[in-house]
Amino acid sequence: MKTRILFFIFSALMASSTLFAQLQVGFGGGILMSGVESYSTQEGGSAILPSQTTYESRPGFQFHLPVQYKFSKYFALQTELSYMRHAYSSRERGSLPDQFVQLFDNETLYRNNVWSGSMLARLSTGGSLVSLHLVAGPTLGFMTTGNKEMDRSIVYMDGSSDRFSMARSYDVSESNFNQNLFGLTYGGGLTFGLPHYDLVLEARQFRAFDNMRIDQNIRMSNWSVNATVLFTIK
Repeated sequence: MKTRILFFIFSALMASSTLFAQLQVGFGGGILMSGVESYSTQEGGSAILPSQTTYESRPGFQFHLPVQYKFSKYFALQTELSYMRHAYSSRERGSLPDQFVQLFDNETLYRNNVWSGSMLARLSTGGSLVSLHLVAGPTLGFMTTGNKEMDRSIVYMDGSSDRFSMARSYDVSESNFNQNLFGLTYGGGLTFGLPHYDLVLEARQFRAFDNMRIDQNIRMSNWSVNATVLFTIK
């Protein structure tokens, strides 16, 4: 339902573009240091050898199709449709309350495919050749599919050890992931006015308000550096 509402808003803005002073469309993309924020430590294991789960960021990438409506030299409204390859890893180390297992180390790398729509307010200052801008606004992400790679090593009480790996793909709707991720995108950068198009260099952060998984207290949080080309239509 949320996705349909966002699509309706995007379509309405496209249809009403003739009312605005200037319309720009383009394409862009960049590198992503994707990851998660954990606001609750997960612990387990035994009292003597407790276990703990930690999370780390992993690199990813994204592509986006922006449509920008300039109301004036200083203010614009920008809508975007984006694809993002989001990645992070979780690592669980410690012990199990088991008479056979002494220590274990589980590391899992997750890569998820995320489609999103954003509506960003854009404030600019500077000249026609180079200007500085800030952007901020809501983003609704929709996670579809992904894959995970797990490496596990175990040390048993008798001193022997074991290690194995596993990789598989999954449908997010059939997993513990939350498909809908609503959050805030904000950042800033420079716009270079070239003869036939504008070149935009930008750094952004996206922070989700919802848990990324229903079984873990973690939320998506990404930093990205993007390059975008905008062509003036009107």
